[in-house]
Amino acid sequence: MKREIITTNDGSKTIHIPEWNEQYHSIHGAIQEALHVYLKEGLAFFLASESFDKKSNTTTLLEIGFGTGLNALLTLAEAEKQQIQISYTGIEGFPIALSELKQLNYAEAVDLTNSAALFDKLHRCDWEKACAFSEYFQLKKELRPFSEINYTNQFNLIYFDAFGPRVQPNYGRK
Repeated sequence: MKREIITTNDGSKTIHIPEWNEQYHSIHGAIQEALHVYLKEGLAFFLASESFDKKSNTTTLLEIGFGTGLNALLTLAEAEKQQIQISYTGIEGFPIALSELKQLNYAEAVDLTNSAALFDKLHRCDWEKACAFSEYFQLKKELRPFSEINYTNQFNLIYFDAFGPRVQPNYGRK
């Protein structure tokens, strides 16, 4: 399926699939969307809640739709900033090509030392193995279709970042 890189309204890039008329991120702003939906209304909301165990200062996070790795990069930056230990699992059925990733400008927008190298490492980590980035962030990428997800009560927070039913009408059906 053909994919092309486009620039969103906040200047960040995303991947567009012409056949579906669908983007990986909002055309109004890839980074702006991720910061609002996943970091502010997801991670920050959870960390401020009673559900977050402040004594252990750790959390487990599942992302359904790892895609470009933008949410993982921003979460890594937040884990470092707040010194919170995050064990991050990203599920993806159709990984992005490294040639596409090199065209994305996410590392430039993240306040994180060595952000470009860390963004690259997010994608070069072996699938199915935990990869430590620091004492605060660990990533495990799982290569599988969403229909094969069978976790039960293993995560404190879920980023649901899959395409919607308009372009994936059979999602969740067996």
